[in-house]
Amino acid sequence: MKIAINNCCFWTSFRFFLISIFFLLIFISVPEISIAASYIDNLATRVIGQELHTNRAWLGLLHYRKTTFSGGYLSQADKPGFYLSPEGRTNPQRELLATLEAMFLPKELGDEHAQCRFPARFSWLTKQLEIDLTRLPLPDCDSLNRWQKDLDADQVTLVFPAAYMNSPSSMFGHSFLRLESADRTKHQPLMDPTVSFAADTLAQEGLLDYITRGLFGGFPSKCTVQPYYERLKRYSDTESRDIWEYRLNLTEKEVKQLVLHVWETKDGVFDYYFIGENCAYRLIALLDVARPALGLSDGFTRATLPVDTIRALKDRGAVISTLYQGSAVKKVEHRASLLSDAEAELVANLGRGSLSVGDVSLYDLSRKRRSIVLGVAYEYLSLLINKDILDRELSTKLSREIIAERIKSCDPIKSFEITRPKTSPDEGHRTHRFSAGGGIGHDNNFVFLGYRDIGHSLMDPFSGFEKGAQIELLDIEFRVHKEGDVSFERMELMNVTSLTPISRFLKPVSWRFALGLEKRHLHDEQGLIGYMEAGSGITVSVGKVMVSGLLHIEFDSGSVLDDGFGLGAGMYFDAVFQDDKYSW
Repeated sequence: MKIAINNCCFWTSFRFFLISIFFLLIFISVPEISIAASYIDNLATRVIGQELHTNRAWLGLLHYRKTTFSGGYLSQADKPGFYLSPEGRTNPQRELLATLEAMFLPKELGDEHAQCRFPARFSWLTKQLEIDLTRLPLPDCDSLNRWQKDLDADQVTLVFPAAYMNSPSSMFGHSFLRLESADRTKHQPLMDPTVSFAADTLAQEGLLDYITRGLFGGFPSKCTVQPYYERLKRYSDTESRDIWEYRLNLTEKEVKQLVLHVWETKDGVFDYYFIGENCAYRLIALLDVARPALGLSDGFTRATLPVDTIRALKDRGAVISTLYQGSAVKKVEHRASLLSDAEAELVANLGRGSLSVGDVSLYDLSRKRRSIVLGVAYEYLSLLINKDILDRELSTKLSREIIAERIKSCDPIKSFEITRPKTSPDEGHRTHRFSAGGGIGHDNNFVFLGYRDIGHSLMDPFSGFEKGAQIELLDIEFRVHKEGDVSFERMELMNVTSLTPISRFLKPVSWRFALGLEKRHLHDEQGLIGYMEAGSGITVSVGKVMVSGLLHIEFDSGSVLDDGFGLGAGMYFDAVFQDDKYSW
């Protein structure tokens, strides 16, 4: 039996079937598109009606600040890619509506989808508007998911490495966040991820360019994520900075929102300013996103010093505990101070490699004392290696020998821990200073009035600060004479001094730099002189007094000088005593 098929009828039927399917898809998809558009319009109406664009949380997410004169808004984010609306930098409402619309784009965009690029915004919007997640396209945010896995945390600690005088950007200290997990199977304390913002200075062209761009925002900020042990190695071991940890009482949800916002801002979104929008400012802006009620960044409109942000956190009850870690130098100096002079000398010689671990003088000690000496010597050697004072490769063999010998000699000993200072940096004096005094000059009685904008001097209360360290910015002085006249006397733009005593173990260089303008009397004339001073030398401890000798050069410029300028050299000798109650 044969069956015949009519080709013409078959293809006519097939075409009819395809056309039917096409129109069926149209009738199905058009209502879906219409329903989706209607849902977005409904959400947008609620956004406008509730004025969500004025919500503190939204303003914080976009880093909006009220402008001084127009009363409008301007975001501190400088990178155009941070905005989804062409008017996003100045119009919070337009940016919010553009963000809402972008959340409904096709999920095929993957990592480029707005939900993946701005997850903190997405999280906040879905909660505020109670968005039905089943009506949203949910893309696969692979990069974001890996980031969250690496930074998995439910606790946050703000870490403050104290001032480092040998770097202009770190003279007021630094701050970064340590992300911790209560479940220590995820990562151990030294492996905790840390988040830090700093200036990306790779493009600098010399010291003047570095200072100018740092002060006026010429560098982009960069976000770095590193394990905690790498930060400790740099700040404590290499730069000899004390470490202060301030644990914050953020909830797990707040920590999650913080991590999501770090993702949004990690790629050079902001310009960096050493004094204003610096490492500390970026962190308090982050914390404002995590907990908008803190309102931390509202109080920092001009200068942001890390220690002041810690005070603000404490004032708002956000700090629940404080932990101190002394620098590597202080650990070595403290532990060596508990040794006899002969034992300390053995430590110094072992660390510098001028004494071998098999030397007979070591075996004149008891087993316990030998173990202590070897332990301190190993810490001292590690300190010299980290500071690049000793060749790392040549010192590796000596390190192994000390470790091996200590294992043979080891006897349980009590750890020599550094005592925490009575005063933490945030408990020290405030950065501004008003001063007053009086005197007699050129047969003219006077009183002087002074104001220092930022800093700490050798004569200020010492508690909470490093001995021998001074940094002052914008120190101004006026005189009021007996006739009632007021005269300008001095404006020091910068005065930075570092007087660290040399010891048996380290020989730091002391130095001083000053830049300013002052009134001077020369050749029976009186006039303003601009000056720049620099000096370096050494400081030694004589009991509790630090005695310094610095070679000094100075360049002056002013109309009362011959030829309008002057150049000189000389020496400074200082004797400084600093105590909790008074200094001289």
